[in-house]
Amino acid sequence: MTDKQIYNNKIDRLKKLIMLTRNRIVGYSEFLEIKELLSQLGGMSDTEYEAMLKKYSFDFDKLYSNIIDDKDIPHIDRIKTSEMIGTLSGTTLNLEYRFVKNYDKFLDKIEKKL
Repeated sequence: MTDKQIYNNKIDRLKKLIMLTRNRIVGYSEFLEIKELLSQLGGMSDTEYEAMLKKYSFDFDKLYSNIIDDKDIPHIDRIKTSEMIGTLSGTTLNLEYRFVKNYDKFLDKIEKKL
């Protein structure tokens, strides 16, 4: 399997996990995998991810619980959770776009991370 196929598989997996998140049926380990894949693929570093959580005054567990059960949370937290899911989804689309349209720049971003 080539590097390009490996990256393509990781992007496909990330897209699947984001879809599960948007449908509110993602498991805890799968949600952890999103963060790991975003970091591996150069979409969002751990620092950027933590900054996003801090911006909305969330931690990882609170975000996950809000995703799974958003019925008993305040309206503002539902909005924040939706915005964060949108950010993760947008980052995933950006990764896929860079991968498909300009693979060399995609690799540059990953290599800078390493």
